[in-house]
Amino acid sequence: MTLRASSGWPSEAAGTMVPLVTSTQPGYTLLRGQGAIVVEDFRREHRREYDRLAASGELQKYLVDAPSQPMTAGSKILGFTLIGVGLLLLILVLVGFLGHAG
Repeated sequence: MTLRASSGWPSEAAGTMVPLVTSTQPGYTLLRGQGAIVVEDFRREHRREYDRLAASGELQKYLVDAPSQPMTAGSKILGFTLIGVGLLLLILVLVGFLGHAG
């Protein structure tokens, strides 16, 4: 994986290769599934690492199944419900604030 930005790091750190191993924070996050990424995005954004994993045959052990249909539907329902509750609370706060302002 190539370090593209180096905020807080020496400027010469940008462009250096960071090994994709569990002993580094980026590698640990990606390899432990906490940073799941679509294969096409990984191929485009981390070409060298993708090519290395594909050539060595290691890529297959990091692939995970897409979320199931019930999980996707449940996530969407939960997301829209929480957005609706948030908007309702915002409206109630505005009604309360404008009702007491006059």
